[in-house]
Amino acid sequence: MIETQLDRPYGINTQKHKEEWAKKNVTVLICQRKTKDLIQLCLESLFRFYPDIPVLIVDGYSQDDSSQYLAFMQTKHSNLRVWTKPNPSGGNTSHGVTMHEAITEHITTKWVLAMDSDVIIERGGFLEQAISELTDDMFGYGTLMLTSRKNYANGAPLDETDVLPYAHPSFSFYNRDIYLQLQNVQVKLVNGHYHPAIFCNDGSPCVLSMMAAQNLGYKVDGFNVADYVTHLSGSSWTEPRTIWRHDFDVCTRTFI
Repeated sequence: MIETQLDRPYGINTQKHKEEWAKKNVTVLICQRKTKDLIQLCLESLFRFYPDIPVLIVDGYSQDDSSQYLAFMQTKHSNLRVWTKPNPSGGNTSHGVTMHEAITEHITTKWVLAMDSDVIIERGGFLEQAISELTDDMFGYGTLMLTSRKNYANGAPLDETDVLPYAHPSFSFYNRDIYLQLQNVQVKLVNGHYHPAIFCNDGSPCVLSMMAAQNLGYKVDGFNVADYVTHLSGSSWTEPRTIWRHDFDVCTRTFI
């Protein structure tokens, strides 16, 4: 396990560390909507180990205490940006479409680390490990699932010829340069129509990009994510919401 290299006393804001992270060429992308308790644990656990890393949070027009909390945090951290999406007339935008808009319109770094808002960072070191292993021909790297290509990432592979490596957006790095190229690639859908190989409105939103990238010879791989993070899977969308039993040693203050 690689030790965290950029540890510093929390709250000390130095230009040196911001410049170091600029060289890493990575932005963390988190999408959230009305999940104040979750995004607080997620964001403050991330800043516990990486207080200078650039972060973009997309707020899906929450207009509640989660929006107020993010506005407050943005005043404290110059490396944090919050993009509040306008109120959609036809309903809330899907996770895949939101990620696509964020990556293409609001992020300029080469690497994007997509994280779910119910991810808790337990220890540092994963960024140093991942960044040292990312290569120009790597499209996705992180939480790796082996899914069915024929069934468009729905379920397990039918056989060994049907395996589609899928870097899940709950916690994975994506190569933005490659992603921008994939916008010009068309993938055939189940209904016979074609769709650009972008993150889309689907239960597996990255499937078209995963298929197209690997068809073009780009790599998709995984690393030991579970050694560093806890994923409170389902806590943001189950009803009633999942209850976790402790605060994961994340020091938070009551937000008023």
